[in-house]
Amino acid sequence: MQRPRHPMLMACAALSLMTSVAAAAPQSGKDGPVQQYGGPVSQKPSLPPLNLTDDQRQKIAQAIAARDTSVSFKLKTAKPAQNFQPGVHVKLPKALKPHPFPRPLIYALPELKRYDYVKFKSDVLIVNPLNREIVDVLPLGNG
Repeated sequence: MQRPRHPMLMACAALSLMTSVAAAAPQSGKDGPVQQYGGPVSQKPSLPPLNLTDDQRQKIAQAIAARDTSVSFKLKTAKPAQNFQPGVHVKLPKALKPHPFPRPLIYALPELKRYDYVKFKSDVLIVNPLNREIVDVLPLGNG
Protein backbone atom coordinates (compact mmCIF):
# COMPACT_ATOMS: atom_id res chain seq x y z
CA MET A 1 0.00 0.00 0.00
CA GLN A 2 1.36 3.37 -0.96
CA ARG A 3 1.07 6.42 1.32
CA PRO A 4 -0.14 9.68 -0.19
CA ARG A 5 2.76 11.92 -1.04
CA HIS A 6 0.99 15.12 -0.15
CA PRO A 7 -1.18 14.71 2.96
CA MET A 8 -1.94 18.43 3.04
CA LEU A 9 -3.24 18.26 -0.53
CA MET A 10 -5.50 15.35 0.44
CA ALA A 11 -6.84 17.27 3.46
CA CYS A 12 -7.60 20.32 1.31
CA ALA A 13 -9.41 18.16 -1.24
CA ALA A 14 -11.53 16.53 1.46
CA LEU A 15 -12.41 19.91 2.97
CA SER A 16 -13.33 21.26 -0.46
CA LEU A 17 -15.59 18.28 -1.09
CA MET A 18 -17.37 18.67 2.27
CA THR A 19 -17.88 22.40 1.70
CA SER A 20 -19.36 21.88 -1.76
CA VAL A 21 -21.74 19.19 -0.47
CA ALA A 22 -22.91 21.47 2.34
CA ALA A 23 -23.40 24.37 -0.08
CA ALA A 24 -25.41 22.18 -2.47
CA ALA A 25 -27.76 21.00 0.30
CA PRO A 26 -31.18 22.67 0.17
CA GLN A 27 -31.53 25.46 2.71
CA SER A 28 -34.77 25.53 4.63
CA GLY A 29 -36.17 28.46 6.57
CA LYS A 30 -34.33 29.19 9.78
CA ASP A 31 -37.53 29.19 11.82
CA GLY A 32 -39.02 25.95 10.53
CA PRO A 33 -38.71 22.49 12.03
CA VAL A 34 -35.52 20.53 11.51
CA GLN A 35 -35.91 17.08 10.00
CA GLN A 36 -34.24 14.46 12.17
CA TYR A 37 -34.51 10.73 12.57
CA GLY A 38 -37.88 10.12 14.21
CA GLY A 39 -39.57 13.22 12.78
CA PRO A 40 -39.28 17.00 12.74
CA VAL A 41 -37.91 18.87 15.76
CA SER A 42 -38.94 22.48 16.41
CA GLN A 43 -36.27 25.16 16.46
CA LYS A 44 -38.42 27.07 18.95
CA PRO A 45 -38.67 24.66 21.86
CA SER A 46 -41.24 25.41 24.51
CA LEU A 47 -41.98 24.08 27.93
CA PRO A 48 -45.30 22.62 28.99
CA PRO A 49 -47.57 25.16 30.70
CA LEU A 50 -46.99 25.54 34.41
CA ASN A 51 -50.36 25.24 36.12
CA LEU A 52 -49.69 25.69 39.83
CA THR A 53 -52.26 25.35 42.58
CA ASP A 54 -52.44 27.92 45.36
CA ASP A 55 -50.83 25.37 47.71
CA GLN A 56 -47.92 24.83 45.29
CA ARG A 57 -47.48 28.57 44.84
CA GLN A 58 -47.33 28.99 48.62
CA LYS A 59 -44.71 26.20 48.93
CA ILE A 60 -42.56 27.88 46.29
CA ALA A 61 -42.83 31.32 47.93
CA GLN A 62 -41.91 29.85 51.33
CA ALA A 63 -38.92 27.92 49.97
CA ILE A 64 -37.56 30.90 48.03
CA ALA A 65 -38.21 33.48 50.77
CA ALA A 66 -35.55 31.82 52.93
CA ARG A 67 -32.91 31.87 50.16
CA ASP A 68 -30.45 34.74 49.83
CA THR A 69 -30.89 35.22 46.08
CA SER A 70 -32.64 38.60 45.91
CA VAL A 71 -31.61 40.97 43.16
CA SER A 72 -29.33 43.64 44.63
CA PHE A 73 -29.62 46.99 42.91
CA LYS A 74 -26.36 48.06 44.56
CA LEU A 75 -24.64 45.94 41.93
CA LYS A 76 -23.78 47.81 38.75
CA THR A 77 -24.98 44.90 36.59
CA ALA A 78 -28.51 44.96 38.10
CA LYS A 79 -29.07 48.74 38.05
CA PRO A 80 -30.59 48.80 34.53
CA ALA A 81 -33.41 46.52 35.76
CA GLN A 82 -34.34 48.62 38.79
CA ASN A 83 -37.50 50.02 37.14
CA PHE A 84 -38.48 46.74 35.49
CA GLN A 85 -42.18 45.87 35.85
CA PRO A 86 -42.53 42.06 35.89
CA GLY A 87 -45.55 40.30 34.48
CA VAL A 88 -46.56 37.00 32.91
CA HIS A 89 -45.29 36.69 29.28
CA VAL A 90 -42.81 39.55 29.81
CA LYS A 91 -39.15 38.91 28.89
CA LEU A 92 -36.67 39.09 31.75
CA PRO A 93 -34.04 41.83 31.28
CA LYS A 94 -30.50 40.60 30.64
CA ALA A 95 -29.39 42.35 33.84
CA LEU A 96 -31.37 39.83 35.92
CA LYS A 97 -29.83 36.39 36.31
CA PRO A 98 -32.22 33.48 37.01
CA HIS A 99 -31.36 30.73 39.50
CA PRO A 100 -32.32 27.05 39.45
CA PHE A 101 -34.90 26.00 42.02
CA PRO A 102 -33.53 24.28 45.14
CA ARG A 103 -33.43 20.49 44.88
CA PRO A 104 -35.82 19.78 47.80
CA LEU A 105 -38.41 21.96 46.08
CA ILE A 106 -37.90 20.17 42.75
CA TYR A 107 -38.33 16.82 44.51
CA ALA A 108 -41.64 18.07 45.95
CA LEU A 109 -42.74 19.75 42.70
CA PRO A 110 -41.01 18.02 39.75
CA GLU A 111 -42.75 20.28 37.22
CA LEU A 112 -40.35 23.05 38.34
CA LYS A 113 -37.20 21.25 37.17
CA ARG A 114 -37.34 22.88 33.73
CA TYR A 115 -37.83 26.39 35.12
CA ASP A 116 -35.65 28.95 36.91
CA TYR A 117 -36.56 31.77 39.24
CA VAL A 118 -35.60 35.33 40.11
CA LYS A 119 -36.27 36.81 43.54
CA PHE A 120 -37.15 40.35 42.43
CA LYS A 121 -38.16 42.94 45.03
CA SER A 122 -41.20 41.38 46.75
CA ASP A 123 -41.94 38.74 44.11
CA VAL A 124 -40.68 35.39 42.87
CA LEU A 125 -40.56 35.37 39.08
CA ILE A 126 -40.75 31.89 37.54
CA VAL A 127 -38.84 32.02 34.26
CA ASN A 128 -38.64 29.82 31.19
CA PRO A 129 -34.84 29.58 30.75
CA LEU A 130 -35.16 28.81 27.01
CA ASN A 131 -36.52 32.26 26.14
CA ARG A 132 -36.26 34.19 29.47
CA GLU A 133 -40.04 34.70 29.52
CA ILE A 134 -41.80 35.05 32.88
CA VAL A 135 -44.43 32.32 33.22
CA ASP A 136 -45.67 33.17 36.72
CA VAL A 137 -45.27 35.87 39.37
CA LEU A 138 -45.62 34.87 43.02
CA PRO A 139 -45.85 37.56 45.70
CA LEU A 140 -43.59 36.96 48.70
CA GLY A 141 -45.66 39.19 50.94
CA ASN A 142 -42.65 40.87 52.57
CA GLY A 143 -42.52 43.91 50.29
